[in-house]
Amino acid sequence: ECPSGVVNEDTFKDIYAQFFPQGDASTYAHFLFNAFDTDHNGSVSFEDFVMGLSILLRGTVQEKLIWAFNLYDINKDGYITKEVHYVLIISVNNGRSQS
Repeated sequence: ECPSGVVNEDTFKDIYAQFFPQGDASTYAHFLFNAFDTDHNGSVSFEDFVMGLSILLRGTVQEKLIWAFNLYDINKDGYITKEVHYVLIISVNNGRSQS
């Protein structure tokens, strides 16, 4: 899918959508893309992706909490409001089966 080892957001969404063929996972994929794109350059390199996975799988509790907060702080203002939480819940639900 990405021989250069770098994906843009559209390619990331296409790859992520393959895991949720019955729903629309594009909004949640957008949030995930932003969490993996730590330098905010509009692309996720293989290194960015592996670093994120490393934190999720082998990081300390503190590192995992910081990563998760970064994922859910979608407007990057340092807060997770009820409104933002609602947007996230809807995006997760949309990724599930539409039946």
